[in-house]
Amino acid sequence: MISVEEAVEKLKDIISQECQDEKNGRVFDKHVASAIGLETSKLRSYIYKDNLPILEITMFLLSKNINVNEFFSKKFEAEEVLNND
Repeated sequence: MISVEEAVEKLKDIISQECQDEKNGRVFDKHVASAIGLETSKLRSYIYKDNLPILEITMFLLSKNINVNEFFSKKFEAEEVLNND
C-alpha cells in the first residue's frame, strides 16, 4: 500500500495532466482536496495522521476511468494512464 504523501503526489500528477492550460500548472493540496471532494483542512488532517481517504480517492479515480488497483500500486504513471484514453 502506498503512503498518503505518495497518493497525494499521484493525484497531483493526474490533476496537472488534465489542467495544463492553467497559468503556472502547479497543483497544490487545495486542488487535490477539491478534486476528491474534501476540504483542505480535512485532507491535511489525513496527511498528518498518515491515513488514506480511500473512499474519496476511489470515487475520483472511477470518475476519471482510472484503474484503482494500478493507482495504489507502486508503479503507477499518470501520463501513461491518461494518454491511453
